[in-house]
Amino acid sequence: MFTWSMARMHIRAMGNFEALLNRALLIPTVPIRGHFEALMGHIKLNIAVKMGRSSIGTPLVQTSYCKAEIGYVDLHVKNTGVITDFFINAFKSFLIANFKPMVEEKMCGMIKKVVNKDMNNILATMPLQ
Repeated sequence: MFTWSMARMHIRAMGNFEALLNRALLIPTVPIRGHFEALMGHIKLNIAVKMGRSSIGTPLVQTSYCKAEIGYVDLHVKNTGVITDFFINAFKSFLIANFKPMVEEKMCGMIKKVVNKDMNNILATMPLQ
Protein backbone atom coordinates (compact mmCIF):
# COMPACT_ATOMS: atom_id res chain seq x y z
CA MET A 1 0.00 0.00 0.00
CA PHE A 2 1.16 3.48 -0.84
CA THR A 3 0.03 6.46 1.27
CA TRP A 4 0.37 10.11 0.41
CA SER A 5 -0.35 13.13 2.59
CA MET A 6 -0.26 16.81 1.77
CA ALA A 7 -1.06 19.79 3.96
CA ARG A 8 -1.33 23.57 3.81
CA MET A 9 -2.35 23.65 0.15
CA HIS A 10 -4.29 26.60 -1.26
CA ILE A 11 -6.64 26.72 -4.24
CA ARG A 12 -8.02 29.87 -5.83
CA ALA A 13 -11.02 29.66 -8.15
CA MET A 14 -13.04 32.29 -9.94
CA GLY A 15 -15.75 32.35 -12.54
CA ASN A 16 -19.32 33.12 -13.40
CA PHE A 17 -22.29 31.42 -11.79
CA GLU A 18 -26.00 31.11 -12.42
CA ALA A 19 -28.59 30.00 -9.86
CA LEU A 20 -32.30 30.15 -9.12
CA LEU A 21 -33.65 31.53 -5.86
CA ASN A 22 -36.82 29.47 -5.33
CA ARG A 23 -39.65 31.25 -3.54
CA ALA A 24 -37.53 32.76 -0.78
CA LEU A 25 -39.36 35.22 1.45
CA LEU A 26 -42.61 34.65 -0.48
CA ILE A 27 -41.26 36.11 -3.73
CA PRO A 28 -41.42 34.23 -7.04
CA THR A 29 -38.46 32.27 -8.40
CA VAL A 30 -35.66 34.70 -9.28
CA PRO A 31 -32.63 33.95 -11.47
CA ILE A 32 -29.30 35.11 -10.03
CA ARG A 33 -26.18 35.57 -12.14
CA GLY A 34 -22.84 36.96 -11.14
CA HIS A 35 -19.13 36.47 -10.60
CA PHE A 36 -17.46 34.65 -7.72
CA GLU A 37 -13.95 34.46 -6.34
CA ALA A 38 -13.08 31.76 -3.81
CA LEU A 39 -9.88 31.02 -1.93
CA MET A 40 -9.70 27.69 -0.14
CA GLY A 41 -6.81 27.40 2.29
CA HIS A 42 -5.03 25.04 4.63
CA ILE A 43 -6.26 22.07 2.63
CA LYS A 44 -5.19 18.64 3.90
CA LEU A 45 -5.27 15.63 1.63
CA ASN A 46 -4.65 12.01 2.65
CA ILE A 47 -4.73 9.23 0.06
CA ALA A 48 -4.00 5.50 0.29
CA VAL A 49 -3.57 3.41 -2.86
CA LYS A 50 -3.40 -0.39 -3.08
CA MET A 51 -1.13 -1.87 -5.72
CA GLY A 52 -1.66 -5.23 -7.35
CA ARG A 53 -2.07 -7.02 -10.67
CA SER A 54 -5.02 -7.34 -13.03
CA SER A 55 -6.33 -10.72 -14.22
CA ILE A 56 -3.95 -10.55 -17.20
CA GLY A 57 -0.96 -9.58 -15.06
CA THR A 58 -0.68 -5.85 -15.75
CA PRO A 59 -0.03 -3.52 -12.79
CA LEU A 60 -3.20 -2.28 -11.11
CA VAL A 61 -3.80 0.51 -8.59
CA GLN A 62 -6.93 1.23 -6.57
CA THR A 63 -7.77 3.99 -4.11
CA SER A 64 -8.49 2.49 -0.70
CA TYR A 65 -8.80 5.75 1.26
CA CYS A 66 -9.21 9.44 0.49
CA LYS A 67 -9.93 12.31 2.85
CA ALA A 68 -9.84 15.98 1.97
CA GLU A 69 -10.23 18.72 4.58
CA ILE A 70 -10.56 22.40 3.74
CA GLY A 71 -9.39 24.64 6.59
CA TYR A 72 -11.06 27.84 5.45
CA VAL A 73 -12.90 29.35 2.51
CA ASP A 74 -12.94 33.02 1.61
CA LEU A 75 -15.80 33.66 -0.81
CA HIS A 76 -16.66 36.91 -2.55
CA VAL A 77 -19.64 37.32 -4.88
CA LYS A 78 -20.23 40.37 -7.08
CA ASN A 79 -22.19 41.65 -10.07
CA THR A 80 -25.46 40.00 -9.01
CA GLY A 81 -27.16 43.28 -8.23
CA VAL A 82 -26.71 45.54 -5.22
CA ILE A 83 -29.32 43.89 -2.98
CA THR A 84 -28.37 40.33 -3.94
CA ASP A 85 -24.63 41.06 -3.49
CA PHE A 86 -25.40 42.37 0.00
CA PHE A 87 -27.48 39.33 1.03
CA ILE A 88 -25.10 36.74 -0.43
CA ASN A 89 -22.07 38.35 1.20
CA ALA A 90 -24.00 38.74 4.49
CA PHE A 91 -24.81 35.02 4.58
CA LYS A 92 -21.35 33.85 3.52
CA SER A 93 -20.81 31.66 6.57
CA PHE A 94 -24.01 29.72 5.82
CA LEU A 95 -23.02 29.29 2.16
CA ILE A 96 -19.48 28.23 3.06
CA ALA A 97 -20.69 25.69 5.64
CA ASN A 98 -22.68 23.97 2.87
CA PHE A 99 -19.97 24.49 0.23
CA LYS A 100 -16.96 22.99 2.05
CA PRO A 101 -18.23 19.39 2.45
CA MET A 102 -19.38 19.36 -1.16
CA VAL A 103 -15.95 20.46 -2.44
CA GLU A 104 -14.11 18.01 -0.14
CA GLU A 105 -16.24 15.17 -1.53
CA LYS A 106 -15.67 16.32 -5.14
CA MET A 107 -11.90 16.48 -4.59
CA CYS A 108 -11.79 12.84 -3.45
CA GLY A 109 -14.10 11.83 -6.28
CA MET A 110 -11.73 13.37 -8.82
CA ILE A 111 -8.69 11.74 -7.20
CA LYS A 112 -10.39 8.33 -7.19
CA LYS A 113 -11.21 8.71 -10.89
CA VAL A 114 -7.62 9.61 -11.76
CA VAL A 115 -6.19 6.69 -9.78
CA ASN A 116 -8.82 4.00 -10.44
CA LYS A 117 -9.44 4.77 -14.11
CA ASP A 118 -6.86 7.04 -15.73
CA MET A 119 -3.76 5.56 -14.07
CA ASN A 120 -4.94 2.01 -14.74
CA ASN A 121 -5.51 2.86 -18.41
CA ILE A 122 -1.88 3.98 -18.60
CA LEU A 123 -0.60 0.98 -16.64
CA ALA A 124 -2.54 -1.39 -18.93
CA THR A 125 -0.44 -0.23 -21.90
CA MET A 126 2.86 -1.16 -20.23
CA PRO A 127 4.54 -4.15 -21.83
CA LEU A 128 4.79 -7.28 -19.67
CA GLN A 129 8.12 -9.12 -19.44
